[in-house]
Amino acid sequence: MTLGRFSLANVYDARLAILRRQSRALQSRGLTFEHGSLMLITVSHAEPDWPIGSHTSIFNMLDSELSVLLVEDNPAEARWLSDLLAQASRCRMRVTHVASIEAAKREFAKSPTDVILLDWVLPDRYGVDGLRDLQAVAPRTPVLMLVGWDDDEAAMGSLRAGAQDVLIKDRMTTSILERTIRHAVERKQTESALRQTEEIYRSLIESLPINVFRKDAQGHFVFANQRFCDELHKRLEELVGRSDFAFFPPELAEKYRRDDQRVMRERLVVEDIEAHRTPDGRRLHVQVMKAPATDVNGKVVGTQTMFWDVTPRVEAEEALQRSTSRFKKLFDANIIGIMLADLSGRVIEANDAYLELTGYSREDLTSGRLRWDKLTPPEYRPLDFVAIESLNRTGICPPWEKEYIRKDGGRVPVMLGVSMLDNSTSECICFVLDMTTQKRVEGQLQRAKEEADSASQAKSLFLASMSHEIRTPMNAIIGLTDLVLDSDLTPQQRDNLTAVAESAEALLSLINHILDFSKIEAGKLELDAVEFSLRTMVAGILKTLALEAHRKHLELVGDIRSDVPDRLIGDVVKLRQILMNLLGNAIKFTDSGEVVLRVQVLSHDALSLELRFDVIDTGIGIPEDRQHAIFEAFEQVHTSINRKYGGTGLGLSITSKLAQLMGGRVWLKSEPGHGSTFFVTSRVRPATSELVAAAMNPSPLDGLRVLIVDDNATSRKHLMDLLTSWRMRPMAVAGAKEALTTLNRVKGEGSVFAFSLIDSQMPDGDGFDLATTIRAEFADRAGHLLFMLSLPDRAAELARCDQARFVATIAKPVNEPELFDTLISLRLGSGEEAAPALLARAAVKARTMLRVLLVEDSRFNQMLAVALLEKRGHQATVAHNGCEAVDMFFRQPFDRVLMDVQMPEMDGLEATQVIRQREARSGWHVPIIAMTAQVMGDDRERCLAAGMDEYLTKPIRADHLYEVLESDFPKAVFPQELSFNADRQRDRRGSPDSSMSARETSGRFSGGAGRPAPSALDVEVSPPPNANGSIVNWSHAMTVVGGDTALLREVAVACLEEFPRWMKEFDQALTEQQAPLFRHTAHSMRGACRTFGMDRLTSPTQELETLALAGNLAAAEQLLNSLRPELQACQTELQAFLGKP
Repeated sequence: MTLGRFSLANVYDARLAILRRQSRALQSRGLTFEHGSLMLITVSHAEPDWPIGSHTSIFNMLDSELSVLLVEDNPAEARWLSDLLAQASRCRMRVTHVASIEAAKREFAKSPTDVILLDWVLPDRYGVDGLRDLQAVAPRTPVLMLVGWDDDEAAMGSLRAGAQDVLIKDRMTTSILERTIRHAVERKQTESALRQTEEIYRSLIESLPINVFRKDAQGHFVFANQRFCDELHKRLEELVGRSDFAFFPPELAEKYRRDDQRVMRERLVVEDIEAHRTPDGRRLHVQVMKAPATDVNGKVVGTQTMFWDVTPRVEAEEALQRSTSRFKKLFDANIIGIMLADLSGRVIEANDAYLELTGYSREDLTSGRLRWDKLTPPEYRPLDFVAIESLNRTGICPPWEKEYIRKDGGRVPVMLGVSMLDNSTSECICFVLDMTTQKRVEGQLQRAKEEADSASQAKSLFLASMSHEIRTPMNAIIGLTDLVLDSDLTPQQRDNLTAVAESAEALLSLINHILDFSKIEAGKLELDAVEFSLRTMVAGILKTLALEAHRKHLELVGDIRSDVPDRLIGDVVKLRQILMNLLGNAIKFTDSGEVVLRVQVLSHDALSLELRFDVIDTGIGIPEDRQHAIFEAFEQVHTSINRKYGGTGLGLSITSKLAQLMGGRVWLKSEPGHGSTFFVTSRVRPATSELVAAAMNPSPLDGLRVLIVDDNATSRKHLMDLLTSWRMRPMAVAGAKEALTTLNRVKGEGSVFAFSLIDSQMPDGDGFDLATTIRAEFADRAGHLLFMLSLPDRAAELARCDQARFVATIAKPVNEPELFDTLISLRLGSGEEAAPALLARAAVKARTMLRVLLVEDSRFNQMLAVALLEKRGHQATVAHNGCEAVDMFFRQPFDRVLMDVQMPEMDGLEATQVIRQREARSGWHVPIIAMTAQVMGDDRERCLAAGMDEYLTKPIRADHLYEVLESDFPKAVFPQELSFNADRQRDRRGSPDSSMSARETSGRFSGGAGRPAPSALDVEVSPPPNANGSIVNWSHAMTVVGGDTALLREVAVACLEEFPRWMKEFDQALTEQQAPLFRHTAHSMRGACRTFGMDRLTSPTQELETLALAGNLAAAEQLLNSLRPELQACQTELQAFLGKP
């Protein structure tokens, strides 16, 4: 693009050409500059040769007035010049005369003029100096220099300094003066117009969003707009006079030079798109236009170029081209059917795959015989209408399935995806997928799924059958073997039967592992998060494993760090299984030394904490190259290990998977011959409990001194840390001699121990002998003596404890809650009166008496629940089934409902739903708490869905019952008349009416109208320790009754009274083939077994229920017969506890 004819360069070129032509014309006429050439140039040749003669109409001065500033110091000459100007014929001249440069500057500042006549010689300036001074204040006003003689040097100097012309006074006429002034003004005005035009064009070029530059014929830049300068990061001064080779790579600069030469040579206007790399590496596409640049004579003097960025357009075109290419490849690949159609049903274009799918030919397509609306069966047309509506509204529609009617009349299943292409023409693109193969595969998968479900069901039935068929005789073998082991046997007989018992236990463990592994592999093992006591759980595990550890003379220690919370929420069953497995393995593979369980907090936040369980043993160890393999199923360290110790290789695999399920992991550190440490992490949630607060704040024990006598260093350290966390002051010694030395020393110091914890077995002296010595010599210094039992034969040890006058015994490994309660009771009591004090402590009344409706069909469970409720000061009313519960619920107000789930006539879920439906109409709500023996993951959800508020798992433990029952439920709201009637009934009879009052229920089992006060015998007789072969878990039973021995005796009596009725109902159910009665009786018996911790009977009784539910009474009878010896042994053990023959 050219800058135009009127660029400044063209103006100056034109002026120079004019002057040269004028000079040549004068010379041809014999005139020279020495003879007044300048004046003659102006007079004789300015008008004909001035290139802008065609513009004189713009400056037509006829009848116009010009203002003239005459700067002349000679008054006479000033008058003469003024007269000449007054005689001008073509325009009027208004003359202002001044005599000096300074006066002229002042006058011009006051009133600018059109032209200035300046004398060469003035008083304050001379020659061009005056000219320069005036130009400083009047740069755009033409100045004519007046000289008195013919002086070429003065004339040329004036012109170079900026004068418009030079006039010689001696040759001046009116005509010459007028023409010179007029032409000077016209020339100045023309220059001004040219400058203005130049600025307009320059501004236009600078404002364009394109790059513009101009080069001369040699390729040097002579002009560039600012945008081009910015593109090259250069200033204009750095561009002018330099070529492309200064700014671009040689090969690119050479290309530009060739293009420029071609444009100039062929006078072409070239337009093209070029690709470049910017200095920062970006790929740039520019639209380029090049044209030749010419002077006023049309001669090519260079090139002028414009270019602008078209990268977005080019990239969009390239993307469109790629997209079109891809679509064409997809269209022609015939992978799926593709058609272009409009919404009226016309198929515009289709690929071969679509034609093959529909059975039509391309001729059918071009002739219009192929229409998509004709392909659709009538039953699928509503789907098409929905799709069309969606396309019209949004331009797209979700894929849908339908069928096409082929040309041959057959049908083919298809899936369609459609998108609108052009709303104006209603054209759309449709992708059609042949679903024939998929539908066939779906049918095969469905059949395979049904077969797999059938196989899975068969597998489950097989596992259940295997569990029953193997467990039943195994339970009999284990139970009968334990019974025989408790009798008088020869050493050989005892060894043989012990081997039988161990083999049976190993086989039962194998069965359990296989069943667990099967559940894990099937992905059916789910977490059941409940609140539990960590220390109670650990104590139970250690107590279960203690016998085996003590048989091998191993020290078993549980060390729970003091900062570990006790009440947690997690899957306690699976956590117990993990620890039982790891601790069991540690005891199995350790022949001497110790096994330690250590629990600590790894990390915690506001919602959860991560626990780490370390199981440390001094056993055989594991080689490093086998440490990873032992976590694989059916893998063991070595075949020799299997031959010596037995096992299936499933335990650690199950443990690892359970840990992963609980958000943790399992790993180990081990060295052969030096033992192993297994680490398990698990993430649980903390729970708030008053029990924890009490345990963490043992104020009655603050500052009390305790003497610990234990030869095992790990056990000593654990007891030291434990007692210190209770703010006691323990001192530990390693044996009897050291204990006596310590007591002798403190006797001299006048110090006193509040308690002395003495191990029963130590290398340097028997614990009983040490106690005898302490009683004789240091009775006033040793405090209460607590004996830590660690021998399998605890009955003999208990007898010796009585002789040694120990006030309490603690089984090793030490149970933290049990030790704490014992110390508290001894501190609050007075020696031998400690046990009654402990019982009194357990019988704390609740802060608020609650009216509780107990819905329970089992008389045994009724008695236990009523006793626990009354013990806390609550008022209980008993309903035997759901029907009674619904009737009683709406006849009197209750604060809570304890609802058994499984009952005859109407179960707990149905009763709850009826109550909630009627409540909804009356606007009141009473909390209902479920009681169930089921432990499946979805059982809690079923209860809550039925409208229950909380959930208790049988056997009901006292602490858990009180915690849930006395929770902060919303206060029960009753209709006014119901509350009034209940108050009148209480006023009249002292208790609400019921079909069977709680006191009557309690009396049926205790032999009186209510529970008698505990006798001295009731307080002194404690449940026996869990000996080898014991069916009843007395520690568990004591937990259920809240530590109340008298209540436990009543529960035992009730259980013995129920046994004959249960057996009678079993026989009746089998005789009459009444599966529901059999199931109900098994359910009641299982509740009693769970209460007493009879693990060997709990699972079989559950299997009795399952078999009865399935209607398989033959298998149930067989299982029941195998359990009769166990049931008889259970009754015998309960009678022994009650002191009955």
